[in-house]
Amino acid sequence: MAEAGVPNKKFAEQMRRHRKAWDVPDSAEYALRKSYPGPEARAWVCDNTDCINHEHPSHTTYWLCEACWKVAPSIIHYCTHAPYKVLPPKKKQQAASASAFAVWAKNRPRRPRDPDPGVAE
Repeated sequence: MAEAGVPNKKFAEQMRRHRKAWDVPDSAEYALRKSYPGPEARAWVCDNTDCINHEHPSHTTYWLCEACWKVAPSIIHYCTHAPYKVLPPKKKQQAASASAFAVWAKNRPRRPRDPDPGVAE
């Protein structure tokens, strides 16, 4: 069965940038990789308490809401993952980006919860 998708004409250039992002600490690609997920995604404030990207999720969760799923930046653009030799459908590319973004959201630093105003200290 033939592979689904279309060949990535930019694969060689994207792979070169990807390798440089992991091997050359003073390169622009390395700085871009370290800035993942970028200012737009870092500034995104999720108001869904069930989302892993919420400042204080309501419970232990690994679920990324649809709004955050759409904000997830391309993992290829940020040189965090090796590029695709054959481009999968856009939905699969977005799902891979959302997965990487969910891991970032889970591990990002968060401000401490405000103490409960009803509890006396």
